[in-house]
Amino acid sequence: MKHDLQVECVKYFKSNDAYKRLFQAMRRQWKKYGRIAGWIMLEQVTDREKRALQSILGIYFAGNEVKFKMSDFQKALQETKYATVALPDLIAGYFGEILLTNQAGREQTQKAKQDFVAAAIESLKLEGAYTELVSAWLVCLLTEKSAGYMLFMMEYEKSAITAQQMLSYVAQTVNYLAAGGVGSKVRLAVLAAFITGNPHYFDRSQSAGRLLLYALSYNSGMAYPKDAESVLEVYFTAGIRSDDISSFTTAYGVSLYTAKGIHPAYEGFIRESEAYMINLAGLEHITHASVSDDIVFIVENQMVFSALCESVKNKKIAIVCTSGQMKTASLILIDLLCAAGCKLYYSGDLDPEGILIADHIVKRHPEQVTPWHFTVRDYEDCRSQEVISVERLKKLKNVEHEGLQEISAELLIHKKAGYQEILLEKLRDDMAAFGHDFDNECKKK
Repeated sequence: MKHDLQVECVKYFKSNDAYKRLFQAMRRQWKKYGRIAGWIMLEQVTDREKRALQSILGIYFAGNEVKFKMSDFQKALQETKYATVALPDLIAGYFGEILLTNQAGREQTQKAKQDFVAAAIESLKLEGAYTELVSAWLVCLLTEKSAGYMLFMMEYEKSAITAQQMLSYVAQTVNYLAAGGVGSKVRLAVLAAFITGNPHYFDRSQSAGRLLLYALSYNSGMAYPKDAESVLEVYFTAGIRSDDISSFTTAYGVSLYTAKGIHPAYEGFIRESEAYMINLAGLEHITHASVSDDIVFIVENQMVFSALCESVKNKKIAIVCTSGQMKTASLILIDLLCAAGCKLYYSGDLDPEGILIADHIVKRHPEQVTPWHFTVRDYEDCRSQEVISVERLKKLKNVEHEGLQEISAELLIHKKAGYQEILLEKLRDDMAAFGHDFDNECKKK
């Protein structure tokens, strides 16, 4: 009988939409306090809303605002035939839900997440996918709430089933790549089709593709990639072939080797004293690199590279050109040269971007890479009239190398860019001195 009366009471109030805002306000108060407390305040009320409230409360409201205690509504309800209907039950019935306070709702949501995570991990264990590699990433993801946590939780909010499936596929992919996959680099679409049945599942436009990047970045100790070139580096490091052509580097005098021995094509360019381009596809099977005197000059600018190659024609000197922003192919070649014990000298523009590139390479191989002509004197010699924007200058706060911090301070004072082309003769002079204790001489500059 009591239940029937409650159903009738709910039906009464829902039949008149003039009570809609009242019940929304009472629900907010209950969520806030967890009891019948506080004031109900409605603004810009209509005449229909005022008449409906007055009929229950017996209070006349002037103007277009209404204010009364929530307990007043409960007392008024007790004077009707619905006196036995508890106000919290009425509110819950009106919205067809269980009333929870905000805190209880948060606790319930947190408990649901914890249960989901536990179930997801248990599922990975049953699949045999909860390896040490996957476990380390998941600790960072779920405990430290980084390495893709926000992305994963957004997918969980949409669909727990989809999120769990995505986690499983990413874990399987991480394990597959760590095991060596098919024995060589595999294309992303082929990998996605093999693991999920959908060649586009791990596209970067998809949440699963971005979560995979988080996992691969974490496992390789790399930062999450913020640009296309960094994505290629993460893929290449993990064993994924992506865009093999657009990422390239140019070299002169660098011998490359595969498992079968010296690469004849590149060696042909060296014999003819010609420069040659190497893209990611060309680097895929390269096992190591070497140069004649264990010293390599690296320049950012293509014109400077071409001019230097002409200057050293028929000499046993190694030069690499990165063509502006550091591409994955350039980084891989640099890694190969450092692995061979070479000393590298990097020269670039004396602007925020050029200094940051130099800083990045030095941090990657601090014992073997030396900034080349990045001194205050060099900046004075090549400073232009081009004003560097405040936004670009802000990038210099990320420079860590002590010597590069010194030149960064000069840029912050003068706010002008310095260009590598103007230093061409200095670079030529260094190469002319090559072989005369060049390494020690460079350290003095």
